[in-house]
Amino acid sequence: MVYAEQTWNDFEAGGTPLSAARLRHIEAGIAEAHRLHHEGWAGTDAARVAGLEGTTSETFTDLATVGPEVSVEIGSSGKCVVHIRADMRNTLAGGGCVMSFEGIGPTSVAPITNRAVAATSSAANDQYWSGGSELLTGLIPGLYVFRAKYRRFAAGGTANFAARTIIVTPLA
Repeated sequence: MVYAEQTWNDFEAGGTPLSAARLRHIEAGIAEAHRLHHEGWAGTDAARVAGLEGTTSETFTDLATVGPEVSVEIGSSGKCVVHIRADMRNTLAGGGCVMSFEGIGPTSVAPITNRAVAATSSAANDQYWSGGSELLTGLIPGLYVFRAKYRRFAAGGTANFAARTIIVTPLA
């Protein structure tokens, strides 16, 4: 429900009568605000893969254990927030790790570096925790699977990832 504000006039200027219909309208607006406040996270899904796995691919790919991935229903707003995070480390000094995500559903969402988290190792196997969130808009409503994807960059080596997490929250 989208709340439509009512116009009220003082009695001296033509007055707005107080009626049961106007009071029900106010009550419905309060109830909807309360529901959205307390159920705003409804539909959120999260997944995690704990083990350390790596890739030498310079394009986004799956690791040996695919994911993590979640399935969510995107509503009429066509919006959601995707949060990803991981423990990243590269086997070479100066080597980089990149984690992004793809969305499979009525609208395709490709894994790209502009909506990714990344880390560059200053020394071989330096451990970095990285996380970030991305607001997606313009999605066609429907069921989506969001899955984490990985690649290396910079000096080469093997990009390793652990404690990989994805959280997706559809927005009303």
